[in-house]
Amino acid sequence: MTEQINLQQSRVLESIVLQQKDKVLFKKWMQPIRDAYPFGQLTFDDKYLLLTEADYEVIAELLKDLRGYDVHSAQQLPSNTRMEVAKRINNEKSGGAKAGNDWILISTLSGQLKLKDGDYRLPLNSVLVMDLQQLKEHQHHTILIVENKAVLPHLSSSIFNDIENYDPLIIYRGDPYFSVATANEFILSQQGQCQIHTFFDSDPKGLSMALAVPSISGMWLVDLANISVLKNVNQEITFQQQSSVDYSIAQKCENFGAELARYYQRMNQYRIAIMQEHAVARNLDIILHSKSS
Repeated sequence: MTEQINLQQSRVLESIVLQQKDKVLFKKWMQPIRDAYPFGQLTFDDKYLLLTEADYEVIAELLKDLRGYDVHSAQQLPSNTRMEVAKRINNEKSGGAKAGNDWILISTLSGQLKLKDGDYRLPLNSVLVMDLQQLKEHQHHTILIVENKAVLPHLSSSIFNDIENYDPLIIYRGDPYFSVATANEFILSQQGQCQIHTFFDSDPKGLSMALAVPSISGMWLVDLANISVLKNVNQEITFQQQSSVDYSIAQKCENFGAELARYYQRMNQYRIAIMQEHAVARNLDIILHSKSS
């Protein structure tokens, strides 16, 4: 590859890896680099790139090739002026801000939040920050864990719209801002009290993450019955990047149930990787795969 990147561009890529950004503005200078090092998925309007952990690894590798340094090393891009140093420290300080270790991002499909002291009517498609302890005694029969917070406000008006008698408490799984540990603590506190479902990307990594959720009883996945419908949104490159994410995933699917094992076989056969954003945007059919008793 003859394309190179300048210092400013390398810092943009570096920040993507270090801050694990899942969505960034797509710049023209990124195109030739992506041709040589495939990373990220363009949104439908070609304005943004959606990124996964596999993409961070690709970006880190290209920085090694094109700039000659390890993005994870202690000494990366030395600054030569006090203003540069101050700017970088300020960026790192703001990037490290947290929502709070006791806060969880939630939503509901009906706009009804059912707590121990009563039901609360919420604006439709709203997303709330809730205190962990207050939420532990909710009165919903099902918890739905969602992988990406960007889809939270859109679930009730899209793929879950026609599912009758389904009104789970929806929680975001967490990220560097909303603590993953806090979300996991909440899930662990709910074991045996309600059904625990997931809605993650329909790809190998999404399956692996869902199967790692404690006491999971079901997972919503894109229906693979009609593969031709999915060809415009399927990310085969993502599937290729994730194909070795979990070598035991086939056995885990088998342990979950024969239905999910068949789903994973079909996913492998057609190299399927459907992001949940695409499932919501295209209003794709989804199926609940329940764990065998």
